[in-house]
Amino acid sequence: MILSSSAALNPTAMANWTAAMDATYNYYALCTGREPQFNVGGTYINNRTTIADVPATCGAGCSYLGATGIEVLHYYFDNTYTRILNDNQYDQVVFYEFGRNFWFYDGKLRYKANDPIVTGYAVFMRFMSIEYIGVNGAPFNETLPYPDFVSQVKDLLPSFLADNSLNWGNTLGIGAGVPSSGWGATDLFASFCFYLKENYGGQNWVKNVWKYAGLRPDAVTTQDAVDNFIIASSQAANVNLTSLFQTWKWPVSSNAITVLNALFAPTPVTLTEFRAVANNCNAVTISWKTTQEINNKGFYIEQSADGNKFTGIGFVAGNGNTGVAHSYQFGADNLPGGKTYFRLKQMDFDGHVSFSKVIVLANNCGENLITLYPNPVSNWLRINGLTESKNNIRLVNSSGLIVRNWINTGQRVFDFSALPDGNYFLMVNDKIYRLVKAQ
Repeated sequence: MILSSSAALNPTAMANWTAAMDATYNYYALCTGREPQFNVGGTYINNRTTIADVPATCGAGCSYLGATGIEVLHYYFDNTYTRILNDNQYDQVVFYEFGRNFWFYDGKLRYKANDPIVTGYAVFMRFMSIEYIGVNGAPFNETLPYPDFVSQVKDLLPSFLADNSLNWGNTLGIGAGVPSSGWGATDLFASFCFYLKENYGGQNWVKNVWKYAGLRPDAVTTQDAVDNFIIASSQAANVNLTSLFQTWKWPVSSNAITVLNALFAPTPVTLTEFRAVANNCNAVTISWKTTQEINNKGFYIEQSADGNKFTGIGFVAGNGNTGVAHSYQFGADNLPGGKTYFRLKQMDFDGHVSFSKVIVLANNCGENLITLYPNPVSNWLRINGLTESKNNIRLVNSSGLIVRNWINTGQRVFDFSALPDGNYFLMVNDKIYRLVKAQ
């Protein structure tokens, strides 16, 4: 919801701006797997976060960490609108502020002193969201062309590496950037992220690194926070990046090295398939296949409620040394509702262990069956099978934009009469249903 102090703005420009903001919101939600909390200060209307034109705030823009609400100083609000209207270019202020709304990693990644990461995340994700939704960036500070802005931030890492006197401790560790570059520690952090994104999976790295960071234990020290980012980056890249970060002169603790060696240890077992299937709502069958086994004692099956802390639930013996394909299966009862994570801990006869990838099983069969009536709908839609309260319902059009959003609602009947005819997707508590609007 964009709130302007003027009632005389061009409808097409505002529609384009709103569509870009909806797409940006969805992108951040895709990358983090979460959405901001509704701020108790009232920074939302009709279950939509607000971007407000204000006469005064804490900077060019201001927003709440992990919660809804963005304020934009009138000058920058007007500049954003004018750029969209006249040049089809988008200023970066609001894209950056969404990075504040979608910051959920204080306990995982924030340094205990001189932290550059909270703001560095917003700086980097500003670039990523503009790239992902495919809009044209406006000049930075109205003077530096957007492509040059991107290039200057990317070039900070080569400048850092070219100066042998620089390391993590005298830059990011003390909240400082590359000397004489004109850019700060937050931009340097974004430059590291640019390199990781461009060399280890592109947007897939961006879409996964923050989710992995969210699964790490809370950081007690700054070193813990550094380790968490290195480990999450490696998991998102699916490569042990210990040597890369050491080349960059980041501190990598022995604990992080141990964790990464365990995650990426070469295994004498070639695993070609690993899956979990729920049976009758309260049981699970876990199956896997191998094509080669060397010195394989067997597999411990481990289970987790959060994807972080695993406990063993059983053991299946291996086949020692074999080059023949083998299939394995393990069944367990008392499957909890919701998401359950599984992994295999393979053990050699000499005691060495390696871990499989983590898979997740969503056990939703205890939930009510959702039905929509009528479908196609012309005016009023009834949704049967909702829980008693706290249903999260979003309507997405064929372009992927959220056009309706009901959060924590207990209602059962919804008014669709004002919607244009067409095909939609109704997301009900993370399940997706196809819906047709027709008169």
